[in-house]
Amino acid sequence: MTQALVDNRRNAWKRGGTAVDATSAVEVARQAGLDWQVTSVPIQGYVHNQVSKQETVTDYYEIPKKQGILKLGKDNENTIIGVVGEKYKIVQNMEVF
Repeated sequence: MTQALVDNRRNAWKRGGTAVDATSAVEVARQAGLDWQVTSVPIQGYVHNQVSKQETVTDYYEIPKKQGILKLGKDNENTIIGVVGEKYKIVQNMEVF
């Protein structure tokens, strides 16, 4: 059997994961790169209005009943990873472990 065929027969848990060597759940999360946090932030839309040839005014509008989920990265490299409803409850990765 070829290696590719053998790899395809392994279950999805083994193919999709990250190999770690740890003795605690917290250490597993760190080694797998899951030790980041998220927070919710309001979502806004905006419209640029040209009021003259030299001036543009931007109007911001909050989007009701929605919030963005912001992944807090290292060195302030934050990223929106999803949009959810107002009832969504955040559970941090480290709380699960």
